[in-house]
Amino acid sequence: MAIGKWIAVAALPAMLLLTSCRKTSSAAPESTRQPQPAAAHVEPERQLNPAEQSCKLFVQHFYDWYVGEGLASECRSLDKGMDDGTKSCERASKLSTAKPMSLKDALSPRLNRLLDEDAAQQAKSQDGIVGLEGDPFLNGNGGAIYDYVVGNIEINGRKCYAALNEVGINGNGEEQGKIYDRMIVELSSSKGKWMIDNIHYHRDDVYDPSKKANISYDDDLVHELNALGDK
Repeated sequence: MAIGKWIAVAALPAMLLLTSCRKTSSAAPESTRQPQPAAAHVEPERQLNPAEQSCKLFVQHFYDWYVGEGLASECRSLDKGMDDGTKSCERASKLSTAKPMSLKDALSPRLNRLLDEDAAQQAKSQDGIVGLEGDPFLNGNGGAIYDYVVGNIEINGRKCYAALNEVGINGNGEEQGKIYDRMIVELSSSKGKWMIDNIHYHRDDVYDPSKKANISYDDDLVHELNALGDK
């Protein structure tokens, strides 16, 4: 599963509900799926317990590595002297110290299976119009690669919910350095190890042909993969 190939709403802890996100898909949700309300940031930030801290460190490590790999690939693709508007080479260098990870080891068995099934469908497709659009870990259809910082953390049993915030860069209608709420990473714990089990998104301004209007709704990676598998 190469970096750059990728781009039922679960009940989430209230403190982690999302506010806004870039549009990523033209598919409309089921009529029963309702947007989640926005949640205010909690200040001052409380001290995390050991389980919360380990979850936060895992998610931040994963995204430092994953984003760094994507930026390094983008940097290598630039022609010599070409304008690097998003400073991909400079940012890749800063993230190059992140310890390499195995994508499959970072994901739960369920998520690995669903992504493998999606990749197999895409490989067999004649026209390529199947499977996920964009990168499921970055919630985007391509374009600029952003930096991400982990926000609020909540543990519920063997589950961890980590709010993932995007650091704005010049362009794309965002303010340089500003923090934007983007996703919630859902993780499960097994044998003392965290694994990414799902990613929750908030979709803004998605065109719904049936309504002939742009709508906003919440969705998650597992639901999208299961829906694609049913087609």
